[in-house]
Amino acid sequence: MSAGTARHARWISYAACVWAVLFAAPHTWWALGISAGFPGGEASYRFFMSSAWRYVFDVVVILLSILAFLVALTLLRPPGQTVRRWIPHTAAWIACGMLSLRGVGGMLHDGTGDPVWWPTFLLGGILFGLVAWFARRPKSAPQPHA
Repeated sequence: MSAGTARHARWISYAACVWAVLFAAPHTWWALGISAGFPGGEASYRFFMSSAWRYVFDVVVILLSILAFLVALTLLRPPGQTVRRWIPHTAAWIACGMLSLRGVGGMLHDGTGDPVWWPTFLLGGILFGLVAWFARRPKSAPQPHA
């Protein structure tokens, strides 16, 4: 990997870390009982948070965001320094697929009616796809014939 490519990979991984923190933030305050920013407003928040599953959902999202943060940081390390690198690499591709699908699905369903959530999911999918792409093992150059 060239120095320029390594620099881009590093900043994309940092951007994925920031994305994970920012994605976890509203789920954290929603789980703590603060309705700010909840889709549909206060009434929607009260309705959804009246069941235990929504609290559990927010906690799971927070834990997955922490995992996403760690995956992006782990894949910054050189391939030889990470044991079982295929695990975070696979997790990054899974995050790419799931977040991208949710983003595209939201875009098709909501269009311009949702200027926050589907773009957030799509951006996360793109970032984790780039993290996974840059983390792939370099192919060895073909050996010249003697």
